[in-house]
Amino acid sequence: FPGVKAEKMQHPEVEACIKTVVLDFGLQMHPDWVSKIVQVYEMSLVRHSLMAVGPSGVGKSRIIEVLQKAMQSVTVPPDSIMPPMLGQPHREVRLNPKAITSPQMFGALDVVANEWTEGIFAQLWRKANKDKK
Repeated sequence: FPGVKAEKMQHPEVEACIKTVVLDFGLQMHPDWVSKIVQVYEMSLVRHSLMAVGPSGVGKSRIIEVLQKAMQSVTVPPDSIMPPMLGQPHREVRLNPKAITSPQMFGALDVVANEWTEGIFAQLWRKANKDKK
């Protein structure tokens, strides 16, 4: 929409925890880098998985580590309406998508037997959901 400028979303609880975690890790509060952490958080609100891509040394792993720790450290008051992932323990699972084929990652249908073989991604999701109970 030409000429329309969207307002920046505010996440005061998460942004305060991000600042605390950045300082606890001994990192600098560089505004552009902190903005990237908030952008990854906003992506996590609408996606079930994330992929960090970029050259070595730009801070991809640290962004994820800081965000993970910040989301865990948010104090959620009783009866408040907040995203369910705040104040909860988080676990990171890394996959190398180049190490396996797409059917191995997501699953495949055997057209002869008409059977679905579940991929690694679905198995990890099932295990994560089972562990939460």
